[in-house]
Amino acid sequence: ESRITGESGAIEKRVGDLVFAGSFILAGSGEGEVVAVGGATAYGRLLPRIDAKKPSFDSGAGAIALVLAQFMVVLVPVVFAAVSATRGNLMAAFLFALSVAVGLTPELLPLVINACLAKGVRAMGRRETIVRNIRAQQDLGSVDVLCIDKTGTLTSGTPVLEYYLDILGRESRRTLTLGESALRGEAAEGTVLVGRVEEVLPLCSFAELKDELVPITDRKEARRVVDELDEDGLRVKAVAVAGENGYVLVGYLAYFDAPKKSARSALEKLGALNVSTKVLT
Repeated sequence: ESRITGESGAIEKRVGDLVFAGSFILAGSGEGEVVAVGGATAYGRLLPRIDAKKPSFDSGAGAIALVLAQFMVVLVPVVFAAVSATRGNLMAAFLFALSVAVGLTPELLPLVINACLAKGVRAMGRRETIVRNIRAQQDLGSVDVLCIDKTGTLTSGTPVLEYYLDILGRESRRTLTLGESALRGEAAEGTVLVGRVEEVLPLCSFAELKDELVPITDRKEARRVVDELDEDGLRVKAVAVAGENGYVLVGYLAYFDAPKKSARSALEKLGALNVSTKVLT
């Protein structure tokens, strides 16, 4: 669904889920009922917003053409009046004014512009960049803020398990065992949940602490360890196991996604070009 959401990761679809127009099917097959077409689809509603934004290059070229047209409208009558008054020949004055109008028309301007843009396409091609629309180079050249994501762009996109902790932030082999078995689909005991803290924590009424069950009364306190790991740039997953009175929070798995070797130099080059970088999350 990258055309709609911008997320490149695959999304599994089950019976009853919506499949959006414009999506790419990577694997599997199925039958479905069409519930919307054209502009009524999610993708169709995006197109008018995209098409409404003209590239700055087109706007600039249109502004130049408008200025030349206005200059022509003002100058040609003045030339016609001046020549006819001095020579007294209306036909000669008309032809001279017409030649002035033709001279003001920049016939070679589109050719020169496209030749320069084509040269830019070749230069970007040598840097392994594909340009689908040559006029988009103007927009690229005028960028002053670049918005990017983190995973896979600044980082390698392959998280490595860094810590396995209990709810107090201490190393916990039980958290590691339950988490690994659940991720492999081989739950060691009962039903084990491993997922985002925001999704798992609300399902838990109790937490394990030194082989005892304690009620979770302050969820902010339960997230204290998670907040500390977040500040260190780690991706945290919560591990919970099914109990008699709902799910029991066991601990956390913290993953580290190492930055790419080229990330620092790329950000420094952007800074040298006066392009500020914003990370979207």
